[in-house]
Formats: sequence, structure tokens, C-alpha cells
Amino acid sequence: SATWRPRAPASATTVFMRTRSTPEPSRGTKLREHLDRVADALPDTFAFVVDDIADGGDTVGVRWHVENDGEPLPFTRGASIYKADGNGLLCSGFDVPEPAPLKP
Repeated sequence: SATWRPRAPASATTVFMRTRSTPEPSRGTKLREHLDRVADALPDTFAFVVDDIADGGDTVGVRWHVENDGEPLPFTRGASIYKADGNGLLCSGFDVPEPAPLKP
């Protein structure tokens, strides 16, 4: 497993990102600002851990989870699909986080 501290990866200026946690897709600098805000809100003990990578050339699938101080957190698993442009920079992405359980 690889560990990634949540900071925006290198991306093209036209990057397009859609997640289930926001109603509208993020683009360009708005995406970087969003990812930086998320990273700033998380404690330094949090880490995104990559469980599996499916390499399809310019399209990559990633299965991941979040840990706090090395311990997996409940309901923090997910999968993402990313596309790279001709320069190898991210140009689009789609995240599917694990849904939290419904409260009765």
C-alpha cells in the first residue's frame, strides 16, 4: 500500500473532477483550492492509503481508504478513476466514496 498525504496532485489547468460529495464538478484552480481546503481541514495524522491500482495507460483506477495515525477509519473506503492528458497530467477524475450508514 502507498500512502498519500492529501495535497493536490499535478494536474492540467483544464482538469475536471466530479465527486458524489459536491453537486457540481470542480475545474482547474477551483479543484486545487478545494483539495487544499480539504487537506488543511484534516489532521496531520490522516493519510489516504492506496490499496490497489488498475493501470489502463492514460486511465487509472484506484481503490483507497483513509487512516488516522496508521489505523483504518470506518466508512472511509472508496474508488477513483483518473485520466491523464498527453503530458501525463491529470485532466479528469471521478471519486466514489463509501456511503456512510443511515442513522435510524
